[in-house]
Amino acid sequence: MTSRNRRAPHHSFDECSATVLRPSKLPRARPLVVGTVLLLAVAFVSKGPVQDSHASSDGFVKPALPVARVDRPTPAPATTATGPIEPVASPGIIRLSSNSPNVDPMIAEKDAPFYPSRMDIDAVGATPKSFLKSEACSECHTDIYKQWSHAIMSHSWKDPIYRAVLKRASVATNGAVDNFCIGCHTPIGLTTHTAHAGDDGTTANGVDCDSCHTVSHITGLGNGSIVLAPITDRRVLRFGPRNDGLSPFHDTTYSELHTKSEFCASCHNVTHPFNRLAVERTYDEWRDSYYHGVGTSCQDCHMAPAPGQLRVEGKSAPDGKVRSGLYAHTFIGANATLHKHFDETEQAELDTRMLQSAATVRFLEAPATARAGESLTVRVRVENVGAGHKLPTGFPEGREVWVDFKVRDGDGNEVFRLGAMRDGRTENGTKSFKAVLGDRDGNPIDLNVWEADRMLSDTRILPKGFADVEYSFPIPTASKGPLTITADLNYMSFPPYILDELLGSGQMKSEPTLMTSVGQQIELADSRMDGR
Repeated sequence: MTSRNRRAPHHSFDECSATVLRPSKLPRARPLVVGTVLLLAVAFVSKGPVQDSHASSDGFVKPALPVARVDRPTPAPATTATGPIEPVASPGIIRLSSNSPNVDPMIAEKDAPFYPSRMDIDAVGATPKSFLKSEACSECHTDIYKQWSHAIMSHSWKDPIYRAVLKRASVATNGAVDNFCIGCHTPIGLTTHTAHAGDDGTTANGVDCDSCHTVSHITGLGNGSIVLAPITDRRVLRFGPRNDGLSPFHDTTYSELHTKSEFCASCHNVTHPFNRLAVERTYDEWRDSYYHGVGTSCQDCHMAPAPGQLRVEGKSAPDGKVRSGLYAHTFIGANATLHKHFDETEQAELDTRMLQSAATVRFLEAPATARAGESLTVRVRVENVGAGHKLPTGFPEGREVWVDFKVRDGDGNEVFRLGAMRDGRTENGTKSFKAVLGDRDGNPIDLNVWEADRMLSDTRILPKGFADVEYSFPIPTASKGPLTITADLNYMSFPPYILDELLGSGQMKSEPTLMTSVGQQIELADSRMDGR
């Protein structure tokens, strides 16, 4: 059956003309402003106080609760005098129910439908047929489909690194973390019960079109806190960033959420579901940054056509309207390793360019001259100038940025080096920027994140922040000048030793990406020439 025939019974434009639904027609929760006003009015009439209303973590305003009063205070006398009003003589006692803040717990409640994931679906008895295959979307959104099909989002379920980690975690926890890990890598696979830890990775479609465009709202900021709503009033409805989109294939509605970084937070804030350890905090890092302050969202960088480019004019469908700021679905990031594994050279190059725009490196202290036989100290500054989150961010077991510092003499001999790759990892003492998790005994964890319950160290660089590192080394007496010092700033998604452990020796290549580099020459003076 072709995709066109498959959708005909429910989505035919002739049988049920597609409409643009305004937010007011959506069956979702709304701020209870009216209820709050009524409660305040009642309290005013009865002269009883009302506890202050407050906004919950999901953005909705919760109504204030009436509180009991004991020993009502005497009303203040009327006066026409100017100046401060004196307090009444006998204040009453007010019993408040609670003044505790309403904070997002970041983890799922134990009765959550897909515990320990926070994911949910607003459709009883949903099956894979409740959702559209991305291939069906390609009939109208051809260019967007091509972009997505080579993006990391499309590989999120079949990614061999993820598959190996998931199986390892499932065995180690007796399946306790399966839903938690599966949810963000295939939302539809989780909510339709068609994706399992033991699968070969071909049963689900990763984070596909409907994984994002059926999201009606979020219930928090992390651990898969999205709600899918593929069908509304027995009609196919898709949520997106346009308020005038009209499709002959499905109903559409404007979703402000899809334009906000909070949408990304649902899967890019990760909290250990059982001990609440903050494992990944990419959204929080952005939220507390300069970029949030100036209104630059996750989408502005990662849904741009290329690093540093603004969204361009174009159409999302051949018969659609020309848009001034079309969102690209390449989802540019930093995982060039995975793109190279899937032979996606162009996408790997975009990731490399993104990394090269993220940071700068320069010498703070590097003398113009030095003496052979003496020690030399060089200071290097690494600055996060382009990443809207920590550098690096994401999966802590693999991501690492580091300085490979090298010194060579005039004959090309290596005088000093710190930051080389040895045995599939950066050598001891390397000036690295990364997060290191630990288990309950304080031992570092480099792969089994489910065993982590603390952060041992975090040297990552904040957005618009910097880190200074220092190198001291002796210059051999026989060295000839000039010395050439080089500081290469490298990035790696996964060190080779982790890939070898997960996939087998040499099954996937992992090469450092050179982000930027700085070099300088230092003239050498022979200390023996001046009588020393």
